[in-house]
Amino acid sequence: MSAFDLTAEIAQQPRGVTIQLDYGEFRGPWVLDRPVRLQGRGPATVLWSPHGPVLTVESSDVHLADLAIETTEEVDGLALLVEAGAHPVGFSKVRIGGRAEGLHPGRRWWVPAVIELGRIQPTQRIERTVICDIPEPASIRVELDGLQVTATEQAGGRLALRLVLDTGGLSAGSAIEGQVHVEAGGLSGIIRVAGSTMVDAGAGAAPVPLLQRLSRDHAPARDATLTGLPRSVVTSGPAVTPDVDASQGPAGSTRPAAYADEHAEMARAYEQAGEVERARGEWGAVLALDPHYPSAREHLTRCFNKLGRFDDAIRIAERALAVIDPAPGAGLYRAVAIAYQRVGRLHEARWALDRSQEISFDPKINALRKAWFGPHPDGGTE
Repeated sequence: MSAFDLTAEIAQQPRGVTIQLDYGEFRGPWVLDRPVRLQGRGPATVLWSPHGPVLTVESSDVHLADLAIETTEEVDGLALLVEAGAHPVGFSKVRIGGRAEGLHPGRRWWVPAVIELGRIQPTQRIERTVICDIPEPASIRVELDGLQVTATEQAGGRLALRLVLDTGGLSAGSAIEGQVHVEAGGLSGIIRVAGSTMVDAGAGAAPVPLLQRLSRDHAPARDATLTGLPRSVVTSGPAVTPDVDASQGPAGSTRPAAYADEHAEMARAYEQAGEVERARGEWGAVLALDPHYPSAREHLTRCFNKLGRFDDAIRIAERALAVIDPAPGAGLYRAVAIAYQRVGRLHEARWALDRSQEISFDPKINALRKAWFGPHPDGGTE
C-alpha cells in the first residue's frame, strides 16, 4: 500500500474506522486528519520514509497499534509528529525508529539508536550514562550478558539510563553486541550496544611511544569535513589502545588520532580570522579523529550557527548533550539555545539557556533570555 493508497483509504472510511495493515513495509509520508485506528501486525508492519515526519497526526482520537514507524536516511529523524490540538492520541506497541514530537505539550520521545563503547580492555568495567526523552515512566529490558541498566527520571520528561558492563568474562578480540529495549506509554525503542575488546599486542613487548610511530609524511588534508554525527550515535568515555588508533577520513585517507590537535589549532586560527567554513571543516576533522575531543562539538555548533545551518548545529550539540559523563559545559548549552531559538523550538531554547545559567551564571544570558521570552513575573527564571 502506497502513501496515496492509504490516504485514499482513510478518506473513504467513516470516522473511527479501523484500518488493518498487513506485514510489510509501507512508504510514507502520511497525514492522519480524522479519527482512525491504524492496526498493524507487530514490528514487521513498518511505516517508513527517507526523511521525517513519516506520520503526522492532525486529528484527535487517533490510535496506532502493533506497528513500527521509522526514518531510513535520518537515524534520528522525525518519525512521528502529533500536531497541537490533536490530543488525545493512543498508542499500543508502537516502535519508534527516530524521534516522536508533540506527544504532550513540550514533550517528545527519543532514545539513542546506538551506544558505541569503542575498544576496551577485556577486564575493564564500563559505565555510560545517557539521557533519553521519555514522557512517561519506562520499563527496561536488556539483551546482553553482563550489562546492568538502571533508570532515573529527570525533570522535563527525561530519563537517565546508567549502563554498567562487566567485561571480565570476555576474551581479547571479542565483539560486544546487544540491545536495550525501552518501553513507555505504548511506545518503544531499541538501543543497540556495540563495541569490542582489545587484542593483546603480545606479552613482554616494549611499548613504543605513539609519536615515534607516526609518519609525518601522512599529514592530513587541511579541509577535511565531517557533517554527519547523528545524535542517535552516542559515544562516551575513553577507548584507548596501545596501537595507533586511526580513523578513516572523509577523503579516504587514514589519519592517526594524534593529528586532532593539529586540526584544532588550525580551526582556532580560522575562527580568529573569521573564516567560519574553513573552521567548520577543521573541527569536523577533529571529531573524525577523536570523537571525545574537549569543546570540539561546542565549536562546531557555533560554526554551524554562524553559517545559518541551525539543524546541523542542533544535531551536533544534542549528541553531546545526551552524555552525562563528561558533563557538557555552559558554552554548548548556550550555542544550541541559539539554534533552537532560530528554528522556533522555543521551549528547548529556554531550557538550554536556563541549564547554562545553572552551570555558569552570566548576566548577559539573563538579558538575552529577557529579549527572547520577556521578563518573568517574579523577576527570576522560570
